[in-house]
Amino acid sequence: MWQKQRNFMGKKGYRILSLATGAANEQALGFYRHMGYLDEDVTLVKLL
Repeated sequence: MWQKQRNFMGKKGYRILSLATGAANEQALGFYRHMGYLDEDVTLVKLL
């Protein structure tokens, strides 16, 4: 599935695929890193 998506996006001219998950979701982070995604942005929040 991931490879099909990547091929489709590449054929359409896209060069970047971005996704988001929670910083505490280590399982998802590990999976996406394993799939070749890189950490790019940091979002800081403060509970009120």
